[in-house]
Amino acid sequence: MKKRQSNFELLRIICMFLIVAGHVTWQTKFSYSELNLVHRVSIQSLWMGGELGV
Repeated sequence: MKKRQSNFELLRIICMFLIVAGHVTWQTKFSYSELNLVHRVSIQSLWMGGELGV
């Protein structure tokens, strides 16, 4: 019987969260021009996190 490697399971969970967050930011109709710089960067970082998760 093999011992589970929990570090890979944690990485898989983080990647799933990033993918879901990326899809949420991509599918919602954000108006980026009306947001200030901090909000734009945070939304775009979630989208890039989704790409990274894949």
